[in-house]
Amino acid sequence: MIIRFGDFDLNLISGDLFRDRSLISLKPQPTRLLVALASQPGILMTRKQIRERIWMREIFIDYENGINSCVRQLRRALDDDSRRSMYVQTESRRGYRFIAPVKTLDSGGAPPALVVAQKAVVNRPVAAGGAIKLQVMPFRDISDHEGALHLAEGLSEEFLVQLAHTCGSQVAVIDDPDEDTAASRNTYILKGTVRREGARLRVTVRVMHACDRQVVRTEILERELVSVLDLQLEVAKFLAQSVGEFALRSIA
Repeated sequence: MIIRFGDFDLNLISGDLFRDRSLISLKPQPTRLLVALASQPGILMTRKQIRERIWMREIFIDYENGINSCVRQLRRALDDDSRRSMYVQTESRRGYRFIAPVKTLDSGGAPPALVVAQKAVVNRPVAAGGAIKLQVMPFRDISDHEGALHLAEGLSEEFLVQLAHTCGSQVAVIDDPDEDTAASRNTYILKGTVRREGARLRVTVRVMHACDRQVVRTEILERELVSVLDLQLEVAKFLAQSVGEFALRSIA
């Protein structure tokens, strides 16, 4: 379902946010916050409810600053001033509510699908050490009609976040390895693909040695596509845990 408020159109399923038919880049957590608030305009969402909706069961210690950061990012994307808010209203010490009038669009009023020519650069968490060194390549959409392009991009970012939370110092995420690093048997490359077929999604991930491209681990997940944001989080957490288990076995 797509809703419109002000100059913005929001897809409540995929989380895609458009302004004047241009796609706005927004990270997964503030996107979840926007979808949660805009889907129930005028209703107060407490900070506890936001924490449960955004982070679900994942371990995250500094929820308060995390929520504040999400709200700031969301307001920047919406050009919303907290002192004269048009979209996200703050209830001091309680939570937030979406205050803009919301209109539901039919398919004819939806913005056209946009093709992103180049993936935005992701700020990767890099550890100084680590049981293994891992170069994470952007997930590729191999669907017939680019049906999972945005999902693949969001999954790349969410996976890096979950990898940092789950693996800590066990995995050092690196950019292009130099010659000596690539020659090490302790350096790996992770490549992932996403394929959408109707309401089903298949994610395939392969981990291989950087020195000879020998595949050492493969994961294939198939899921029903209900909520893109929840699916990204679920798959990213599973893959991060899988990589963590592999890292532990590599030094056992």
